[in-house]
Amino acid sequence: MDTFIMSFIMTEIFILVASSALLYKLRSYFVGQTATIRFKSLVKSFCIYLIIDISWALLVYGDFYSSTILLHFLSMGEFILMGLIPYYWFLYVKEILDVHFLKYDVITYAYKMVMICYCALVVTSFKTGFIYAITSDSMMIWGEYTNGIIVFLLFLFFGTATVYGIINLIMSRNKIVVKKSLMVIGFVVPIVLILFLYSRYQLAICVPQAMFTAIILYFFSLEDQMSYIDELTGLFNRKKLNALALEGKISDSNRDLNEIFYVDVNDFKSINDTYGHLEGDKVLQIIGQALIRLDEFFKSVSIRLGGDEFIVAISDKGINDIDFKQTIRDEISYIAEKEAFPHTIKTSIGSAKIHGNTFDSLDDCLKEADMAMYKDKPKKKNRKR
Repeated sequence: MDTFIMSFIMTEIFILVASSALLYKLRSYFVGQTATIRFKSLVKSFCIYLIIDISWALLVYGDFYSSTILLHFLSMGEFILMGLIPYYWFLYVKEILDVHFLKYDVITYAYKMVMICYCALVVTSFKTGFIYAITSDSMMIWGEYTNGIIVFLLFLFFGTATVYGIINLIMSRNKIVVKKSLMVIGFVVPIVLILFLYSRYQLAICVPQAMFTAIILYFFSLEDQMSYIDELTGLFNRKKLNALALEGKISDSNRDLNEIFYVDVNDFKSINDTYGHLEGDKVLQIIGQALIRLDEFFKSVSIRLGGDEFIVAISDKGINDIDFKQTIRDEISYIAEKEAFPHTIKTSIGSAKIHGNTFDSLDDCLKEADMAMYKDKPKKKNRKR
């Protein structure tokens, strides 16, 4: 194994270790926020890509036995991840900027079809050789159109995400949205610069360096979002509710979060008094896990207001045919049973629709949902408001 290959492998190992550390931090800081899951998926895919690339280099250039079947599997994984990484970035940007330029989200559906077709081309390449081929001396060669396809995917996903950022930057006067847009645009800058060096000087090590530079710079820009996280439950805190209102994401539009469910734990004080505060904290954590799961499925946003009070902001178009209050209770029961929690967790839940798109309309909705929640409590617990 020559010096260049060894330095290539060592550099990728360093980037892998650093990227894994970033992924651990992301998992610690952002437990289940829907948008951040996309970014974590991107970092995870990048880590897997590095593992495959390192394994490939060791098998081909090292003194290790490598079967053709194993090399095919590694090649498939590497090429699929080349498409998945920019695709996850596109999905993440769509979530944090909440872009809906077409009514039925045609762009996202079309890009999903592009990814499915690309993956099909990769998987069948062991027969067709269209994307790659393995030679008799265990070397991989790219297909005639492979380079163009990879460049097309990078421009399609990174380019669309950047255009979303530019459009939001131009059209929005909201400081939070403007900051997010600048972060999105800034993500592609190191990728473009370093890939230019790669195209000019054919330095293969530039490819992982480009992605790692973009990921680590973006991670540092995420740090201010940590102030939106409730440490005990992993949910968002009340500060996030105000930010959503400022961004105009909570309003009476059916595309926005237009309904609020107010959740309160029954007899929470007696749980603390009888079993201790650690047991009370466990109750809050179970509810947090349950609401995070619901957020992932329904694209809702769950927030811990304080104490044992939570809200779930959701678009009513996704829950028209279900009893969402019962869905919340069932999910809490499921997590409690899974965690072998010895006590029954009972909740009172009220809901209200938002009318308007101002802070006053949000406050009115919260008051209405709060009142509905108290009506849902057992009769002996009702209080005069």
